[in-house]
Amino acid sequence: MPLVLSRAPLTDIPEMIGVELKAFRASGYAAHAALFGPCNTPELRKAAEERVLKGRTANPTILQLKITDTDTGKIVAVGVWGIVVNWVDAPQGPKHWATAPYYAEGSVERECAEAILEDFVARRERYTHGHAHMILHDLNTDPDYERRGCASMLIKYGLEIADRLFIPVWVESSPMALPLYQRHGFEIVEEVNFPTEKWRHEYTVTLRKPQLSVPLQT
Repeated sequence: MPLVLSRAPLTDIPEMIGVELKAFRASGYAAHAALFGPCNTPELRKAAEERVLKGRTANPTILQLKITDTDTGKIVAVGVWGIVVNWVDAPQGPKHWATAPYYAEGSVERECAEAILEDFVARRERYTHGHAHMILHDLNTDPDYERRGCASMLIKYGLEIADRLFIPVWVESSPMALPLYQRHGFEIVEEVNFPTEKWRHEYTVTLRKPQLSVPLQT
């Protein structure tokens, strides 16, 4: 099963979401339901696809990558990078996307999901806003293709871009993925444990410092 890395067009979003959901089901990372919402019916799955498409279409910093099994044509791993080469202020605070319309108004699920999202966005803004940077929004591998180097390939591709741009890279890592990022040079900045009545959001803010110069080859 030869695997290849390529750019993923927006039309791949439904299949990319399928990889993400399969990966998080296998990991048991419950807080994903707060961040992404339920997808247990065709209607909810379609609504999630439409939300993601709308968000990525409106975000010019997004670079979607995929790894494909060339024998089957199946997407087996995905990485979504944000690349901010030059910082431009935008009138968007934590409330801009810290909402959870996928849960009923007034429900415990919605209250808890929005508390998690607002805290998450506020922390991200505190670390990343105001300067050039890259951020890894999503990194997911189909459990059937784990331990074949997919995640490392997607990380390395982004880090090569960051090194050419001389900018830092941020990742909010789940507990299970932290050793992988540390092997690629990421350092722990903050360990977050944000409890709510419904979910506990545990993750680690990590930073890979920028390459500041390149020696000339003579």
